[in-house]
Amino acid sequence: MRPLIAASLALQFLYPLAAQGQARPPSTDASPPAAPAAAAVVGAEYPDVIDRAWRGVGMGISVAFGYERFGRLQGRARVEHHRVLLALLRHLGDDRFALALSSQSPGDHAAILRALRAAAGPDSLGLSRAYPVTFGPRAPGDPSVEDCAAITANLIQIPDLRLDPFPDNPPVVLPPSAPPHVTVIVQVTASGRVDTSLTTVLSMPHADSATTRAIKTTLATWRFTPGYLRGCALAGWQNLDLEGPASSAWPVGAALGHTDSTQGALSPGLYVGPWNDEVRTHWLVLFVGAHGRAVTYDPPILVSVCSLRRGGPDSISFQTGMREPSSGMDLHLLIRGSPTASGISGNLRRVGWQGRQSGAIPITLIRHAMDTAANRSRTGGPSGLYGSVRSMGETGDLLGDELLLVPTHDGLVAVWTQYEGGPDGPYRADSVSVRGDSVRIVVNQDGLLTHRVFALRSRGTRLVGRALERRQTLQQFLERELSGRSTEESTAPS
Repeated sequence: MRPLIAASLALQFLYPLAAQGQARPPSTDASPPAAPAAAAVVGAEYPDVIDRAWRGVGMGISVAFGYERFGRLQGRARVEHHRVLLALLRHLGDDRFALALSSQSPGDHAAILRALRAAAGPDSLGLSRAYPVTFGPRAPGDPSVEDCAAITANLIQIPDLRLDPFPDNPPVVLPPSAPPHVTVIVQVTASGRVDTSLTTVLSMPHADSATTRAIKTTLATWRFTPGYLRGCALAGWQNLDLEGPASSAWPVGAALGHTDSTQGALSPGLYVGPWNDEVRTHWLVLFVGAHGRAVTYDPPILVSVCSLRRGGPDSISFQTGMREPSSGMDLHLLIRGSPTASGISGNLRRVGWQGRQSGAIPITLIRHAMDTAANRSRTGGPSGLYGSVRSMGETGDLLGDELLLVPTHDGLVAVWTQYEGGPDGPYRADSVSVRGDSVRIVVNQDGLLTHRVFALRSRGTRLVGRALERRQTLQQFLERELSGRSTEESTAPS
């Protein structure tokens, strides 16, 4: 999966975004130190990456961090790059550098701090005092960066991504030239701020510079409660769905999609359907709640759906949130179609950075009414999220299986994902059968039938062979996203 991640980073780097971050753009009076050995290892892209980082471009800074995080440089080349990072800190300043670092994982953040201390040598203690935001905790009340790196080192880093905005955030006011519908993809850093240099504005037609500037200028002032994992703040992505210009002054909650504008657009239930690109078959797994909220299952997380609208009795459209780079699907899916007796029939388009769309791909989603009585029953058949996924300490690769079981009025629906470094899936099982505490599924993977038998175990049980433990009940899996309730409110014993 790492080549896919690298390709995604390269694509984002080739199309830099307009804004240069929250802070005033750094001066161009100075220049980064020469690093001939590092440039010889990396190639011609190295000076270009450092130049972009020097100008405060978020993706340039992230790629510069990546050379250290992924161990690409060794020996003299690495020493030179450490000096470049130290010069970059001094050039950008504590606030801008820390903002970029807080978009990294705690482990990667700690690796950059070690590089800075190595470059500073005997002055490393003075460096920590001179740049307290960079070297201090990632969020107020957090443990140190090093402690959080140790706490989260061997965990699958899926935080509680509530990303609640502060109530006093100013509304986003779109100018008269703004398109009717605008989707904004923002990264909420571990410090609870938005790195506007990594913000993408998507719309049809494309948003003009005035619209983009208005959005990013306002978001630069916003604050969020970040995602957390075992008491350590993590960065996360959030989709903002804006309307304008007729209703351009949106309060914070509306901008984040906490409205009932989608209520009645689709009947509640599970919608599942395949679509094919030039390489393989993918499955779209869509959950629609009773109050109109909708999410797609993009292992290992749920991704919010935005712009779910009913355009009359024969037309419906919606767009998925940004899918994870680890899935090799760093893009949105835009679906337009017509409701049918069995679900939705229409076309899907892939929407990448800069709003570029693919050609239309046919898709049919079959709706399954979920059996809520079976979901809540403690004595009925299996339901919920089961898994054996674990993180490999040295590489961070994810290995194992994940099985989502959804009782419906049409029978048990099984969705399987295999992890071999990253998620491969989800796949809707062609057949599923239950015997005792074992589940047998048959999955058609592009014409190849795959048979799997899993033993289902309660949470905390030692897993042997193809055993899966119950990670969440179906109610826990869906309730926070579809009802808006917090994790603590929706958690119940398995």
